[in-house]
Amino acid sequence: AKMTNSMTQHFAGEAFLDHIPPNYDASRKELIIRIFSTILLLVCLIPYVTTSVLKSRAFQRWKESLGASTKKSADAKSKEQSSIKSKKSKNKNQNGSAIKVVGVKNELTEEEKEAKLREDFEEVYEPHWSTMLIMPLLNLFCLCCVIGLLINSPNNIYAARAIFQAPMLSSAECEEVIAMAHRAAERNVKAAKNAGDDSDLTEEKRKLLMDPPMGWKKDRHTRYPTTDLNVVIDPFLKEDRMYLEEKLNARLAPMIERVYGIVPGAIRANDIFIVRYDHDKQPNLISHTDGSDVSFNILLNDAFEGGGTQFLHRPSGQTFSVYPEKGQGL
Repeated sequence: AKMTNSMTQHFAGEAFLDHIPPNYDASRKELIIRIFSTILLLVCLIPYVTTSVLKSRAFQRWKESLGASTKKSADAKSKEQSSIKSKKSKNKNQNGSAIKVVGVKNELTEEEKEAKLREDFEEVYEPHWSTMLIMPLLNLFCLCCVIGLLINSPNNIYAARAIFQAPMLSSAECEEVIAMAHRAAERNVKAAKNAGDDSDLTEEKRKLLMDPPMGWKKDRHTRYPTTDLNVVIDPFLKEDRMYLEEKLNARLAPMIERVYGIVPGAIRANDIFIVRYDHDKQPNLISHTDGSDVSFNILLNDAFEGGGTQFLHRPSGQTFSVYPEKGQGL
């Protein structure tokens, strides 16, 4: 989208127009890879390596303490056996003969000894409280990392905080949309005049339709009422709806795809209506937040003074106004 020099000073979001939008498909793939890598690293790999190392060190300490205990026991047993051997030697000298008993003992290999020690260690091993605390802390850290990745993704930094301005309809197309709105308002007036007692129109609704500007709805939005006509539910012709659908599909949908990364097939029109502002009736609309993921406005005429759309920059609390030209959309 390109802005004229006269509008540059009014459009605080113009910096976004100087940048090429992110490649959302590549960004999403990269984001998924980073999230899965973070989970794999912090939930699986690091806990496994950490607990394995700590357990191995605990095993070494246990084996060393067991070896020291075994050495003391062996020293005591060696002294006892030396004492017994001395007594036997004396008996041999006295009796002139002795009975010699030869025993065969099966020696374990080093690997078998290590395996046996590990089995004994597993039976008595109890992880230290600090070891048990590692997993919850890593899970919490992993959650923070995933949130950080999402916050810093292009979908949040770029698309969710930008306002785009671009041509949408020609001057003749704008006039056609205004004309079809007036025709729909005339049908509303005719329906209000011909409504009988069995009509869905209440007396209050008929009165509102007959109040100037006649045929325009004035009670659609309770908290933020506007003088408008809904393209879907008000008496627009099928040809009118097809005309608007063709224009929006051809121009608005590709633009939304380009700047927000939303494919046209995933876009659903939640509410499409034509709003009428009159300086002596409803000159403006108070501040509000649209109830949709993406909203758009198209200026249909410029036969007025003032106007513009004001936006609030939430982080700073400052507001700025945008003044589109006829046929341009925000």
